[in-house]
Amino acid sequence: MKKTALFLLMAVLCMGLCFGVSAQSEIQTMDTQCTVNDKGACAVNTNVTLTLDQAADLTFPLPAEATDITLNAERGNVSANGQYKDLSLGPVTGGNPGTFTFQIHYTLPGVVDPGTDGLELTLPLLCGFAHPVENFNFSVTLPSEVTTEPVFMSSYYQELIAAQLDVAVNGNTFTGRTSALKDHETLTMLMDVDPALFPNAPLVFFETNVDDIAMAICGVLALVYWLIF
Repeated sequence: MKKTALFLLMAVLCMGLCFGVSAQSEIQTMDTQCTVNDKGACAVNTNVTLTLDQAADLTFPLPAEATDITLNAERGNVSANGQYKDLSLGPVTGGNPGTFTFQIHYTLPGVVDPGTDGLELTLPLLCGFAHPVENFNFSVTLPSEVTTEPVFMSSYYQELIAAQLDVAVNGNTFTGRTSALKDHETLTMLMDVDPALFPNAPLVFFETNVDDIAMAICGVLALVYWLIF
């Protein structure tokens, strides 16, 4: 009996040595650097190390507003997909299993918009990749220092994702890291910012509704009538 058990154990070990342990498909590391200029545009550079355990035609989802998209400094093959753009990873992986390292660059033309109090910065950091992300590091550099703190939202955890983030600030740069993100997870950074940070942003800071405009016109007409008659 003992000999049989020993034989089975050796057989299992041999099979493990012969075939190995299949690696899980995942992003091992993802490092994203975002630089926001005083026009409210953001340049994004992302370095990725990806492991695939089987052949697959993969795409990397990016924000729908992304422009000037490149993959390893070459023009990316992009297709629209609702609120995202899908960047084909075919030129990198060839649809084959293995471990791959690549760089993605793109520009977000406008990441600041009028908010309830000043401006609001909205910056998508992760748009729902098909596989888990084991380690994710990011940095966001603004035109100058800010006094407000960012808020983070994710598709799985909503605002509770903050408990899984290690965020620090150094001058005008925010850095953050997290690990063990689920497949198709998204992550967005939101923050109230002073309009003085973005003097060259093409924004409309005031919104006037139709009733206010009508009242103003009536007031002007009444004043003109009083002056004339």
